[in-house]
This record gives sequence, structure tokens and C-alpha cells, in this order.
Amino acid sequence: MNLICVDNDISMLRRVEMICKKKYQLDETKTFSKVRDAVEWMERGHSVNIALLGIDGNMNGLILAQNIKKHFPTTVIILLSSHKEFAVDAFKIHASGYLLKPVTSEKLTEAIQYAMQLCH
Repeated sequence: MNLICVDNDISMLRRVEMICKKKYQLDETKTFSKVRDAVEWMERGHSVNIALLGIDGNMNGLILAQNIKKHFPTTVIILLSSHKEFAVDAFKIHASGYLLKPVTSEKLTEAIQYAMQLCH
């Protein structure tokens, strides 16, 4: 099972890596601070089972979520944002979760656990 996290918040990326290494046996955990880097990684043939995607003011994370769903329809997507107004858009693309920032490690752990359950 592969998990990616794409967010411009480096501390969020570090927490995701730490939680995944400590608690879960994933085949791969990849973090990206830029959407472009995540897209290039997927274009090289990597699959995605779980995607934690940050949404900022320009909505790049939401656009990435749409593209992931197009190429990997069974991917579980959980969106992270400090903007509650994007929640409706998140569910339009069938995201499985939406976490408002700042996200605690506990909430992040719960979201990853939930996503893993959906993958099985």
C-alpha cells in the first residue's frame, strides 16, 4: 500500500512521515511540497492508494485530487486545508475526508487509519 502527502507545510509532511513509519506498515510513503513533483512521480508509473492533499488558496490540491481520481479511481483521498469553504468541493470529487488545519497528530493518525480501512 502506497501513501502520498502533498502539502506546502513542511511540518505537516514530517508528521505524516513520522506517523507512517511509527504506526503503519506501508510499502511506500512519499511526501511532496510541490504538486508538480507529485505529478511527475505518478507519471513515472507509481500508484497511489492513499493521498493526503493540502488545499491552499489556489486550489492546486483539489485539482491534483481530481487528477488522481481520474487515473486511480480507487485512491482514498483526504484533503487538508485551513479553508473550510473548500469542503463542499472536496466531497464533489468523492474525497473520503476533510481535515481543517491546524491538524493534530491524533486527527492525522485517525485519518490515515480510516483511509487504510477503506483500502481493504
